[in-house]
Amino acid sequence: MLTVRNISTVALLCLLLSCLLNNVAFGQKNMGMEKFSLQVLNDTVLIKANQFAFNSITINNTSTQNLKLGVRFSLPAGWNFVTIPNPSVEVKRGEFISIPFRIAASKSALGDLSYPITVFIKNPISGKEVSESFYVKIKQNTNWTANLVNSNLFIEEKDSLSKFQLRIKNNGNKRELFEISIKTDLKLSLASEGTQAMIWPGRDTTINVYVASRAKTSNSNSVAFFVKAKNESNMLTGNVYFTSAIIQGNKSKFGTLPIDFEFFAINAFGQSSGYLFFDINGSYNINKKKSITFRARTNSFNADYSINTHYYSLNYKTKRFDLSLGSQNMFFNYQINGYGAKMAFKTDTRKEYEIYGIKSQMSNANIIGFRQDNQKKEQRTLSSDILFVQDLDKKELTLFGLHNYEKRHSSSKLFALSGGYSTEKKMETDSFKLGYMGGYRLETKIKFAHIQSTFQYYSSKFSGILKGVQYGSHEIKMGAKGTSFALFSESNSRNPFSEENLVGGIQVNFKTTEHGVRFEASKLSIRSTLAISFLEQYQKNNFLSKMDGYKSSLDFSINKGKFVQSTTVSYMKSKVKEIDDNRLRDSYSAFYQLKYKAFGINANYSLGPNFYYDYLSFVSANVEPTTHNVSVFFELKNKKHTFFDRINLTNNSNSVFSKPATVLRNEIYFEFPKANASVNIFANVNVLEPKLAPSLNVSLKKTINVPLIFKQKYYSASVFLFKDANNNDLFDKGEEPIHDATLNVNGQPLKTNKKGMIYLKNMERDDYVLDYRKIQNLKGWVVKEGSVDTLVLDRNISIGVPFKQSRMVAGKVSFEIENSNREVKESLTGIMVVAVNRKGEMFRSTTNERGEFYINLSEDIYNIQIPTNIFGEGFRVDRSILTVDLTKEKYSEIEFKVIQKKRAINIKKD
Repeated sequence: MLTVRNISTVALLCLLLSCLLNNVAFGQKNMGMEKFSLQVLNDTVLIKANQFAFNSITINNTSTQNLKLGVRFSLPAGWNFVTIPNPSVEVKRGEFISIPFRIAASKSALGDLSYPITVFIKNPISGKEVSESFYVKIKQNTNWTANLVNSNLFIEEKDSLSKFQLRIKNNGNKRELFEISIKTDLKLSLASEGTQAMIWPGRDTTINVYVASRAKTSNSNSVAFFVKAKNESNMLTGNVYFTSAIIQGNKSKFGTLPIDFEFFAINAFGQSSGYLFFDINGSYNINKKKSITFRARTNSFNADYSINTHYYSLNYKTKRFDLSLGSQNMFFNYQINGYGAKMAFKTDTRKEYEIYGIKSQMSNANIIGFRQDNQKKEQRTLSSDILFVQDLDKKELTLFGLHNYEKRHSSSKLFALSGGYSTEKKMETDSFKLGYMGGYRLETKIKFAHIQSTFQYYSSKFSGILKGVQYGSHEIKMGAKGTSFALFSESNSRNPFSEENLVGGIQVNFKTTEHGVRFEASKLSIRSTLAISFLEQYQKNNFLSKMDGYKSSLDFSINKGKFVQSTTVSYMKSKVKEIDDNRLRDSYSAFYQLKYKAFGINANYSLGPNFYYDYLSFVSANVEPTTHNVSVFFELKNKKHTFFDRINLTNNSNSVFSKPATVLRNEIYFEFPKANASVNIFANVNVLEPKLAPSLNVSLKKTINVPLIFKQKYYSASVFLFKDANNNDLFDKGEEPIHDATLNVNGQPLKTNKKGMIYLKNMERDDYVLDYRKIQNLKGWVVKEGSVDTLVLDRNISIGVPFKQSRMVAGKVSFEIENSNREVKESLTGIMVVAVNRKGEMFRSTTNERGEFYINLSEDIYNIQIPTNIFGEGFRVDRSILTVDLTKEKYSEIEFKVIQKKRAINIKKD
């Protein structure tokens, strides 16, 4: 039953839809309908722990123009890319591109949770943005446990075979068959695959894995143990450190400047139309926060064909400051290409400032610009761009500014407002031309719909490239995740204006609009879209009026791993009042894409006028517009990414502009890592007419490391560990050096030699943390001044580290059966014991094969504890935390008892 409130709500919605469908704005000259879509290969990616997540996105440009789009990703905290996608891509009209990527999950990511990842594609000019999300799920196993008794092995030349001990315990209620596989570059006593172990409930087993290889350097190598049962797996990582007393940094104490020399030969078969040039660039890191980069690109040095390709720049960058001198190439409603300086600065309050001054190469003009970004709290951003141009050829002064405010309330709610102004003034007059612009962007989500609306207006007197442009894009989308229904309206145009610098002036007028509905349905890797719309197109000419009609299209795509397939068919019925030809009433087009692993096919066909310029071409050539393009490609590459070969064969034709052609293209890339060099070759030839403009492009690249002997960049240090028996902080006669002690330097283990020394040779100027907590073979001695020290390496230095006699906690871990004197046969090796002092500092030790342990400690009060979750549900720890006061005693002995619970027997009575 309709009520007054329901009738009001329906009326309000109808009014809103009517406004959106009738919002006809205007577009830029030669700019077609801006329509692009985004698809994700997999909705959910399931990975194992410490495994990369692979996925791919496909961007399909169904508009009438080439689009340069920005790409960004929203990742969970701590996640990062293995292969970083390009933040900007260009998609030709009617074509698509696929971008694969790999993501490394955070080491702290939890299993059995779905982590959302969102991909955003944005047109920086119009502000239109689309997004798609997928999920990464990390598997988790809780029925059994696997751990390494000792995850770090320290091996020297003189050591005998060292071993990992892999302990697997079945905490389930039935026997399990475990499969153990290993992945490493080391030689081990266990096969990489094929090892199995059957373990009964409540039992465990220990597998010894010996390391059979040796190394003379102090590099670390990892061993990944994969333990699998019932399609669930766990990965354990062990580290093998081939230790020595020396960390070798750079080969020399002097720094090097890597310089890339790249030679380009463009259109090498072109004779007079070909050109050659050099591109040279380099980068020098002064320290971790400061760097200097430079680039120099020559002009073409072909005597028959000279082209201006030169580019020279020098850049100095710190954490907050960025200075660039030389060639500058930017775009801000004005093509900026010339020589000058640009300076940027960031503040602690998330404010960014940029100022630049440039002498244009494109015209006799001087340019000064300013940009400011103020990122406030609560996801608010205020930005301003101001540009001043003095054009000496036109004798004209131009000033314009754009200001933007953006507020993001949530992931689905955003509001942005933009406004701007401009003035143009002839130098010899006092009159001004005033222009203005304004616009907004709105994204919001209500209970039943997602609304997006964008509008930008530039007056016909607004200075710059966007003069007279009007753009609008509006959409109301309703439905669930798998199915949706949308109403959309898109329009762009340019108001008529006169270019005064051209003889006689040229009136420019262009308009295109489209309003319609779109239905989408998707399930797993299958997606389909049906769209029906009404459209109008017009471009200023002397003999035709506007084109109008309607269009329908159906898109169907399948994305399954390495297999991608997409099909689009469309039908359009249109007319132009001045042309009465039934051949032009109906238009058809089809697009097909297939990719499987390294093989792919792209094909499209169109019959009839699909765009306004097809009518203009018909008038000039009296030929029905027909185009086709079929392309087949195949890719070859090696696992090390040092070789790549892409072969492409294309057949295309256009009834108005060109005759049929079959073109063979081939791109080959070789990289030579040992020589720091690479070669890239790209060639194409018309198979039907080989002599018709074949081309060959060659790139040769070589990296040279130039030593900078005028300034020392790297420094060395020696560290001496000794037992300070008389407690005077000096090494005296009769005192003993501490040899074979393993300590960490910035996480890398070093073992002292017979003289108690370790060395850092030719290292970066930095702070190095010396961690003595891993020294466990020094019973009764502890470092005198704390367990961690910082070495400031800003010069060559030698230091001594005294150890004093320590206080000590010793003890054992034992197993027994509840209310029984019988012993339990359980492994006592590798149980971790942790001591925590009043400052919260932690000191660790592990038990030997008899369950014994000891910890060297300073004078303090400690809580000594062992983990309780490693023994399973059938065991409990009697007092897992014990307190020891080493301020009153030098030595304390404790014991942890792990008690096996008695099983409860349930007797069922009939």
